[in-house]
Amino acid sequence: MDNLVDLHTHSVLSKHAYSSLTENIDSAIEAGLKYLGISEHQSDPIGVGAHIYAFSNLSIIPPVYKGLRILKGIEFNILNDSDLDIEDIDLRPLDFGIASIHGFCYKDDGFINNTENVLRAMNNPHVLVMGHLDRGFYSMDYEKIISECKKLHKLIEINDASLFKLSDEKYLKAVSIMNEMLNICKKYNQPIIMNSDAHIKYYVGKIDSVQKVVEDNGFPEELILNYSEDLIKEYLKV
Repeated sequence: MDNLVDLHTHSVLSKHAYSSLTENIDSAIEAGLKYLGISEHQSDPIGVGAHIYAFSNLSIIPPVYKGLRILKGIEFNILNDSDLDIEDIDLRPLDFGIASIHGFCYKDDGFINNTENVLRAMNNPHVLVMGHLDRGFYSMDYEKIISECKKLHKLIEINDASLFKLSDEKYLKAVSIMNEMLNICKKYNQPIIMNSDAHIKYYVGKIDSVQKVVEDNGFPEELILNYSEDLIKEYLKV
């Protein structure tokens, strides 16, 4: 089926991506997407991420360009033992938030605490998508997280970049974790979104690797946001 949406993309504003926002938009149109999410990294202590003014100024971006619906978002950093650090960010222009663990501002806290840190972030009303929990860098209770995700009406991301340039051993581990998450999502009737996590224009809308994993798993198409205008409208309020 055709992919309609990619919510997880980065531009040069995130300071470690390599394409402009305009280039990403053009790539989304070329890929046939109907919806593109801008999700620059929140700034962190070592300087990765966009300046806070970049988020307050997102309102200048047209909501529709050449038929492409542009959604303005942010990728929040999940933190140890505290809520999301968002006090200085103007969230009013934002349509959605992704919450993810990043090693540059997170220390492995063990199975129980990692789970609680993810759950606390998920409960923030500005968060819609739980980002790249499929990487397996931090042990956590996927069943507890996904069941809570269902209750809160949030989305689980299956991240294409999680499979990027891995050794055979690490690839098999990542696919195993994805399948574990997908099976739990099936159990709870929990929708997923496949995202590129593109850091350069060539990958915007490209989800080939995780599409294969999801298809091989037999995951129900009616629970995949990428294929459903109804789910997109329900979760993104567009």
